Amino acid sequence: MEQQPSILIQREQANSTQGAYQSSGGPFDWTVETYFIKKQDKAPIPADDAIIETEESSTTGLRFSKLFRSGVSVSPYVQYTGYNYRLVTDQDLSPVKSNTVGLLVKLPLLRGLGYENTAVGEIAAAHEMKAARLNVSHEISLSVSNAVQVFWAYLAAHERLTVLIETEKRAQTMLEKTKVMVQGGEVPAAELVNVQANLADRESSRLTAEQAVVAARAELGMAMGITPEEIRTLPAPAAPFPEPDSAALLQAKAVDILSYTQIATHHRLDLLATIQQNRSLEAILKAAQNRIKPELNLELSLGYDGLKSGSGLSRSLQTTAYNQDSPDWSAGFRVTYPLGNNSSEGELTQALAQYRQGILREKELVRTIQTDISTVLSGLFSVVNELERSGEAVRNFTTAVDNEREKYLLGETTFLDLLSIEDRLDSALLNRISARQRAANSLVSLRFKTGKLVKFVDEEGLVTLSDLTTLLLPEDVD
Repeated sequence: MEQQPSILIQREQANSTQGAYQSSGGPFDWTVETYFIKKQDKAPIPADDAIIETEESSTTGLRFSKLFRSGVSVSPYVQYTGYNYRLVTDQDLSPVKSNTVGLLVKLPLLRGLGYENTAVGEIAAAHEMKAARLNVSHEISLSVSNAVQVFWAYLAAHERLTVLIETEKRAQTMLEKTKVMVQGGEVPAAELVNVQANLADRESSRLTAEQAVVAARAELGMAMGITPEEIRTLPAPAAPFPEPDSAALLQAKAVDILSYTQIATHHRLDLLATIQQNRSLEAILKAAQNRIKPELNLELSLGYDGLKSGSGLSRSLQTTAYNQDSPDWSAGFRVTYPLGNNSSEGELTQALAQYRQGILREKELVRTIQTDISTVLSGLFSVVNELERSGEAVRNFTTAVDNEREKYLLGETTFLDLLSIEDRLDSALLNRISARQRAANSLVSLRFKTGKLVKFVDEEGLVTLSDLTTLLLPEDVD
């Protein structure tokens, strides 16, 4: 099952959600910005004579920015600037070097405040990642369930072929005996036509059964995820159909159906995945409700300036020695609110609708699981009774065929009478095979429907032969 395409596809989907989760944390990474700006400004100064002031500057800065998951953002920075002042009346430049070290802080007070509002993308992606991993495990369980049921179909096809081969052999033997009886005058020659037609019909049925085996083998190989070359070399099944335990069936009949439903509620991986997806939608809904609020931010700044006249790199470095005795600071509020607020209200409407859809899907899945479990249990109890009746039919028709064959050889009955009894025996044998197949499928289906078919340890699936062939009882569940 390692190369089953549906499992591999689901695993890649899980890898994709893991990448989405990693990407969702990107807004909270530190970012660094560096810049260099060369600038020249000329400004006329009112006077009797035209005076023009010229300012040349070169600015180099480094800024770090960080958004925290609480919604608070900080931006520490350092900036060096060199100025050159010159009036038209001056002959020389007046160089000045300055530096600024500061910190900008923004604190949201309404919109965007708190982890669940700032990091909603990360929260939703985390739930989606968990859901994807659960879906991988569920896909493994589903693939195992399908493969086992296809295996039972492969076994049933082989057993049907065995029955029809034996039927053909009986027809061949009967033809040989009838020829002898015709030659001896014990039966009319016209009887030979019926026997030959019967043999041709049995050969046709056997050929059809052989093709059914080929088709069942191919389906099993596809379910296993193996290559066409490996499919062609699959051996005949060696294991027999499981025999339902009568004592376990009596216990299961006494169990309330809700006990199995509760097992499924805690262990059905697709249901657990749906719950995780709904938590993702719930997180998105809460954030959408927050975005309806106005954007009210408290903005703070704190910084020191240094100044030194003169030119050269050494002057830039010396500015740090000429700082202020106390820092510059500022504090204020900024309010932003779009008139109409259509964007946020539209997003809220969508988020609410998607969340409601998710809850409805969860409820529908629970309803489907409950119905499926009830149907599987009912079918299991019914097919076990059918097995008992079909076994009795096989035994009785086997005896009837033996008796009718003796009567035919003694000339006391016709071949058509014998053929009718043999057909009924063959039908009973084939019906018993079908009943065994349905019973085996029911055992597997009950474990799958309750989420107890495959055990998972560190996302690796483990299934035993007992899990595939025995009836699940609620008291056996951990």
